[in-house]
Amino acid sequence: MTINSPYSVKQGMLGTYSGGHEYESIDGSQFVGTDSKEYAYIFSNSSINGIVATVTYSNLKNSTYTDESGTIHRIAKIVRTFSNLDRLASASKDGKTWWGTQNGIMFYNDPTDGWWLLSSDKVATHDELYDEYGNPIHIKGNAYLSINSLDATYQNPEGTSYEISGTPSHVEYATAGDGTTALALSGSTVTNHSGTLYSDKTNDPVGSHFVDTPEHTSVNIKWDNHNNSNYYLGSGLLRIDGNGYSYVTGFKNPGDQLHELTEYVAPSTLIPITPGPTYKGPEKPNPKMTSVHYHYDTNHCPANCLL
Repeated sequence: MTINSPYSVKQGMLGTYSGGHEYESIDGSQFVGTDSKEYAYIFSNSSINGIVATVTYSNLKNSTYTDESGTIHRIAKIVRTFSNLDRLASASKDGKTWWGTQNGIMFYNDPTDGWWLLSSDKVATHDELYDEYGNPIHIKGNAYLSINSLDATYQNPEGTSYEISGTPSHVEYATAGDGTTALALSGSTVTNHSGTLYSDKTNDPVGSHFVDTPEHTSVNIKWDNHNNSNYYLGSGLLRIDGNGYSYVTGFKNPGDQLHELTEYVAPSTLIPITPGPTYKGPEKPNPKMTSVHYHYDTNHCPANCLL
């Protein structure tokens, strides 16, 4: 992972973790466990207009795109650009967060491990894929990116209790941009709202955030972990078309609670499996589908892969 940014970049190594919904302690904070071993973050005291950082993921070994003719293209590099980072109106003013009164973004050395928004309302993301010869890879509307971990909680009008639906309290979204089209994933709580993916009902289970009773959530089962079979419950899809693709992730009307100052975004080309009815009739045709898969192989990352 190499990072180019006009702002100060801090980098470090993640330690070990274990357990069900794993967490990793970084500077006194806690973050969802990932496959990454390295991280970086950028902070500001205000919104950032324009480019925040360009992150290049090189030495990809297990990443391919199969086009409509069946030709397999190796994805050797991903260039991800973050821009237009908006500061939350409710950003910490008392410095009780480990990042103090600042706002920012944190990301990992595996592109599929995504990023965290810290006291930030939203950020725009643009990805470009390249083959082993440095040529841009053009995707012709036949590959999909899943945006996962789109949590949502709603409250009553007074803001005194959580409800299945009502006033948005902590609602995470992804909006399709250039080269992408938003699509709902069957069985998910996340639906497509004119190009923006989010859940219009509380989808956090009891014990997650501040949801305390089953009648206050539409989904009272744990799902927010990439190893969980119910992970699809918080996922939506973006169809990709072009040499690059863009989307915006952020909060929809965030509240003031401390836990609502952070959002985790996890993009992946591995679409979460959804349950469906068993088909007992004649075998259906199985047309050849095109796909794109990428995963960062940290075992092949050279010693100087970090700036």
